[in-house]
Amino acid sequence: RLDGDVLKFNGDTSASNALSDYEQGYYNVTATLSGGGSITFSSGGNAAFYTKIGNLVTVGARLDVGSVSNPSGHVYLSLPFSPNFATDSAGLNIAAAVVYNPSSDLNGHLVAEVTNSYSGTIIIRQNGGKASGVTTLGNLIDSGSLISFTLSYHVA
Repeated sequence: RLDGDVLKFNGDTSASNALSDYEQGYYNVTATLSGGGSITFSSGGNAAFYTKIGNLVTVGARLDVGSVSNPSGHVYLSLPFSPNFATDSAGLNIAAAVVYNPSSDLNGHLVAEVTNSYSGTIIIRQNGGKASGVTTLGNLIDSGSLISFTLSYHVA
C-alpha cells in the first residue's frame, strides 16, 4: 500500500516499517593499498553495480586491472555508500571475492570484508588458514588480473 511517498506491506501502518528508498545504478570503483603503490582499473572495467533498498545495499563487480605500480599491502576497494556500523552488531560484513590471473598462486583463502577499521571500504587479503596467517595481496595483483566481488551491507 502506498502512503504518501512510502510503501507499506501487509496492512502495516507503522512509518518505521515503511520502505521509503530504492535506488540502483553503477559507480566507478577505486583501489588503494595499505603498503603503497597503485592499482588502476581499465576504462570500462572499473564499474560496479549497486542496488539500495531501504538501508540495505548490495554491490558487485568484475574489475579489470589495467595497470599497476609497485602494489603492496592489503587491497581496499571503494563502496558507493558509507556503511553504518552503529546498527551492525559485529561491525563487520563479509564479502565474496576472487582474483583471477594473479602474478603467482594465492597462499590459502581469500578474505574480503568491510569493517569500520578500514574507513568503510572492502578490504581484500589472503588468509593462510589461521588468524595469525593473514598476508597481503597487493603484490600479487598484476596488469590483466581480474577482481570480482559481491557484498551486502547496511547504510544509515
